Amino acid sequence: MSNKRIKYPFWVKLLFYGLCLALIPALVVGYKGVNENAGLTKKNNLDFRLAIADDLANSVSATLLESSNTLVAIAQAFGEENTSYDEKEKIARLFVESNELIDHVIFYGKDGKHIDTISQEKSDFMVSRDSISQTLRKRSQDQEVAFKLLALPKGQKISRVFTLVPIRRDGEVTHYVGSFVPLTRIQNRISHLSDRISGFEGLVYIVTSDLRYVAHPDHQLVLDGKKAPTNSLLANLTTSLSDGVAQSGEFQADQGEEKIGSMKPLTIVPWTVVVETSKEEVYASFYYMRKVVTLTLLIAVLFAVFASFLASRFLSASISKLVDYSKKIAKREFDAPLDVHNQDEIGVLADTMRSTAFQLKESAETIKKEIEIRSDLGRYLPQEIVDGIVGRNFDLKLGGEKQNISVLFADVVSFTRVCENNEPEVIVAILNELFTILTEVVFQYNGTVDKFIGDCVMAFWGAPSPRKNHAQEAIEAAEEMMRYVEIGSERWKKEYGVEMKLAIGIHSGDAIVGNIGSSSRMEYTAIGSTVNIAARLEALARPGQILTTNITREIVGDDFDFLELDMESISSAGKSVKVFEVIS
Repeated sequence: MSNKRIKYPFWVKLLFYGLCLALIPALVVGYKGVNENAGLTKKNNLDFRLAIADDLANSVSATLLESSNTLVAIAQAFGEENTSYDEKEKIARLFVESNELIDHVIFYGKDGKHIDTISQEKSDFMVSRDSISQTLRKRSQDQEVAFKLLALPKGQKISRVFTLVPIRRDGEVTHYVGSFVPLTRIQNRISHLSDRISGFEGLVYIVTSDLRYVAHPDHQLVLDGKKAPTNSLLANLTTSLSDGVAQSGEFQADQGEEKIGSMKPLTIVPWTVVVETSKEEVYASFYYMRKVVTLTLLIAVLFAVFASFLASRFLSASISKLVDYSKKIAKREFDAPLDVHNQDEIGVLADTMRSTAFQLKESAETIKKEIEIRSDLGRYLPQEIVDGIVGRNFDLKLGGEKQNISVLFADVVSFTRVCENNEPEVIVAILNELFTILTEVVFQYNGTVDKFIGDCVMAFWGAPSPRKNHAQEAIEAAEEMMRYVEIGSERWKKEYGVEMKLAIGIHSGDAIVGNIGSSSRMEYTAIGSTVNIAARLEALARPGQILTTNITREIVGDDFDFLELDMESISSAGKSVKVFEVIS
């Protein structure tokens, strides 16, 4: 980080340059420009208010969509046939408890009658048990979501909009889920914007098609169900809603006050965002500038010194804040405030820096989440597959391909007797410890854990990426498993009175490896005669014995010692193999 000191402050340079300019000609040109640009000032003010209305309309739409999407997610969960009601209720309660917008959900039958309500513990909203109308149900079926601004009961301090979503099963509506979504976020945004419309005494509010207030800086008007007074701007409300077109212009308020304003209709509900400001306030700076320019012609030099000094100090203060803010970003203080709200390039730069800080924060959180995802996936898959999944380089669609692999089955011998003589908690603890050891061994030798089958683990080598020495790695992993289990068995026998031994079968050959299952649930596995033979070898193996075949033996060559067993050959899918024992 640079600690370079500022030798010549920006405000000093700006003041010097201002004094060096030809002040009087510039002021004359400025005076003419004020008059000529009056129309442009009007247009810019209208465009600015229209931008505010458009931004707020997008924010309101996003808020309503966020709440409706939550209800749609709950509806989809309740539409699943293979999920129990208790699990569905847990899912719904999780959405409610973790959601900022929705503090309760209400379930209705197909006939619209109230069935059940799930609320946040901290919620004090008195949920209505009334039935929902046929009109509202029909609208939710046609549009997948319906909104309705309802009259508030006495005592309520927060306006709410009722949101309804149908629950479907096999395409048929079976129930409905709804919620009285509080408009607190929208109300706060309205109050915030009304205080900051370009420094003027502006007013921002939202009305329905019948001019009823949805949100207003004076929240009591909303709670009392008041309507906005009709004026020439709102007279075009019906046309604006039907056309979906924003409008701006000057109009006369109900008390004769001249105002300028803009309105922007929403697309998902028949509401309109209105931004209005006193015309006198909007053009006050313009009128004031004209007077100032006239007086400045008489005292141009003195005014230039004074104005240049103030402007330079103001800009310098803003730039100093930007410099301090950039240093905080360098320290990864992404949530640090930036109190710069200039309506100029510095203001644009400030907004850009805020956006940059926000994006950097999101990137840091994304990296953190990716690390967590990698860590979680690493419990089940080798690093190679984890990297492929996270990097979107691993194909997750259904299907498989033939690959030459080595398959290993490792089973706990006489596990049924162990279960009969011990408590379930002890069995689970031993199995978890055992499977943890076996999994780490598989990963250590570059293998893939396929699945756990009761007290048995299946793993394979040579996929998803081909490995020339997959057979050697499989046998090395088997020997390592035997050593670890032998050491662990001594401790288990002392602590639990349990002696553990493994029986292992290994076979090498071609198998179909890929994503097997359905589009909603699949697993990365291997199937085929190679897998079947390895499983049969494990079933034939005695405690502490590693059995393999002549095919695996031929692949590894003289790297290990083998003993051919005097037993019948094993065959699967027309293939017959001889059985060998790996001598440790």
